[in-house]
Amino acid sequence: NVLEGVKAMLAIEIAVDAQVRKYVREYYWSSSVLTTAPTPKGKRDIDSKLHPYAALKYLHRKPVAEFRRREFETQFLLILKAEHDGFLTCTITLPDQKKTDLLKEMENLYKSNKYSENASMWNHHRNALLAAALNNHLD
Repeated sequence: NVLEGVKAMLAIEIAVDAQVRKYVREYYWSSSVLTTAPTPKGKRDIDSKLHPYAALKYLHRKPVAEFRRREFETQFLLILKAEHDGFLTCTITLPDQKKTDLLKEMENLYKSNKYSENASMWNHHRNALLAAALNNHLD
């Protein structure tokens, strides 16, 4: 289908736009969360509160924005080292509600304010493009 091919190409064009990427990156910095879990090695070796990774063993949905604060800057580096050394796994995610909010913000920026059947159809296509860009290329 030609229309689907065009939509896929436009989704990529939106996703590679420097201003869009900057906006999404800033949004992720302010809204994403970090979770850590010990690997089998971490469960075995991080056995006391004196271990350097003990405080990092079970972080759950800690806001990534906190790592920009001076007192947490080194903690993020320590998490990366613990992951590199095989003690922890680290995942950074954007909560579903925040992802929905981001998509709504993007839709409001891209949609046409005109009221007609054509404008409504174009807005429907724009929303699909933005969702594809966010979910397939920017996440």
